[in-house]
Amino acid sequence: MARMTGGKAVAAALKAEGIEHIFGIVGTHNSPLYDGVYGDKSLKTVTVRHEQGATLMAAGYARASGKVAACFVVPGPGLTNALTGMGMAFSESAPMLVFGGQNALAQLEREGGHFHERHRRRDQQQHRPQNRDCQKVGDLPNQLPTMLY
Repeated sequence: MARMTGGKAVAAALKAEGIEHIFGIVGTHNSPLYDGVYGDKSLKTVTVRHEQGATLMAAGYARASGKVAACFVVPGPGLTNALTGMGMAFSESAPMLVFGGQNALAQLEREGGHFHERHRRRDQQQHRPQNRDCQKVGDLPNQLPTMLY
C-alpha cells in the first residue's frame, strides 16, 4: 500500500468536510499541499500573487457562499501577509481555514535565521480562534474537523 503524503491527507480531509475552494500562493514550504490537490477536479484552486489577496478572496467567497474556504500560504512573512484577511474573516464570522507551510521540525522556534522563520502562534493569536501544529501526516484527518466545529 502506498503511503499517503501530507498534501494528499489535507486534500482528503478538505473533501470530507465539503470544502471545495482553495485560495493561495505556491511557495517552497507549501508545495506539498498543492501537490496533494493537483489534478483533483473536486477541489478548485485559485492562485494569487499575494497572501493578503488569498485570504481576502477566501473571506469574500465564504461570506457570499456560506461555505468554508481554505487558504494555502507560506510561513513567516507569507502568514503575516495573510493576517489582514484572517482578521476580516474573524470579525465577520466568515468560515476560513488557513494552512501555513513550515520549516523542518528540527528548525522550528529556534530562531536560527532559517528562511521564512517566524513565531506562527504569536503572530496569529489575535486573528484566529484556533491554531494547530500538525507534526505527523497521520494526525491531519483528525485535526481538521476539530478546527471547524
